[in-house]
Amino acid sequence: MKIFDGRPIPVFPLPSVILFPRIVQPLHIFEARYIEMLVEALDSHGLIALALLKPGYENDYFGSPEVHPVVSVGNIVAYQARDDGTYDIVLLGEKRARLEREIEGRIYRRGVLVELEERVPRSAEGRKSLRLNMEALLGIAIGIGAFIGFPIGGTPRTFLVVSQRGVAFILFVQNPIVVYIVI
Repeated sequence: MKIFDGRPIPVFPLPSVILFPRIVQPLHIFEARYIEMLVEALDSHGLIALALLKPGYENDYFGSPEVHPVVSVGNIVAYQARDDGTYDIVLLGEKRARLEREIEGRIYRRGVLVELEERVPRSAEGRKSLRLNMEALLGIAIGIGAFIGFPIGGTPRTFLVVSQRGVAFILFVQNPIVVYIVI
C-alpha cells in the first residue's frame, strides 16, 4: 500500500543513521535544504523518510547520491529551533517502506513510498528461532570486529522482547558497544 496515496514524503539521506520502527532518533538539522525539508514536513504531515546512502556517496553528496531502496518513515515528535537557524529534532520510527520513485521540484529529496509489511513471529518456536539466528549473526559481527581490530569485550547477553507493538532483539555487551535491534 502506498503511504498517503502516493503523496511525496521528504527523504533525508544519511551515511550512517538507520531508523527502526518504534525507536526514537535525535537529529541535528543544519543544511539549508534539510531545514526547508523540515519546515515543510512540520507544516504538513510531520513525516520524514530516512534513507541510507550507498557507498561512494561522497562523490555526489551535494547532488543526489544513490540510496538503499528500503527506508524508514519517522514522525517528528519533538523539535527545537536554535538561535543559529538550525534545528534539533526527534523522530519516532513508524514503519519501513520502499522508495518507489523520487519526485523532483524541491532542493531536498522527496519520494513516493510503498509501505512494507512487518513480519513478527507469533509462536514461541518462531521467536526462539529468530533469537538464535540473531545471536549467530551478531557472533559473526563480533568476530569480524576482533579481526579488523575492533574487539568487543565480555560475554554478550541477549534478550528477545515481544509486545503488542512488535519484537525487539536486545544485545548487551561490555564497553564500547550496546546494540538495540528492533525487528
